[in-house]
Amino acid sequence: MKRQSWILLSCVVALLAACAAPLPHPVAAPPLPQQTTPPPPMTPPAAPVQEARPGPAQPTTQEEPRRDEQLFILALRQLADPVNADPGLARQALEALLTEHPQSKWQEGARTTLRLLDELDNYRQRLLLEHEQFTQITAEKNNSAKEIEQLKKELRLLNEKYQTDLTASQQENEQLKKDLQMLKNLEIQREKREKMLR
Repeated sequence: MKRQSWILLSCVVALLAACAAPLPHPVAAPPLPQQTTPPPPMTPPAAPVQEARPGPAQPTTQEEPRRDEQLFILALRQLADPVNADPGLARQALEALLTEHPQSKWQEGARTTLRLLDELDNYRQRLLLEHEQFTQITAEKNNSAKEIEQLKKELRLLNEKYQTDLTASQQENEQLKKDLQMLKNLEIQREKREKMLR
């Protein structure tokens, strides 16, 4: 920067010296560089003063959006709280926003949030119904499993009883065969004795 300013000053001095050559007194050249000092002080102070004046008019336009924005933020905070979430209070805030501030820029967001709340309620109801159905089906399945186990036990007992009865019947049959054989033998012996007596 300093180098450029020095070059500029030297050019200005040379130009002024060339213009002042026909004059009898070249003393006028030194005060000319002082004329370069007024250009640096520009007049910027006037700009900030003019730009700062429209400021006070903004609060009047921001009062209305602040109210509807507070309602929208209140609703979102009620929904975002993982511990103390209150969808009912959030719904009231959104409905108040739609009713009291029909020109609000948050109207579309409020409608979308209410629609999502309705879908969430429907989903919760379906989930609750499906949970009840699942609980009922699980209970029926458990009862069926118990009944099947009971039937298996009864079949096992019947099978054991059948095997026991079958073994007893086989033993009785064997005993009957032996008894019949003994009767046949006795009959044969009796017939032999009768022949011998004749």
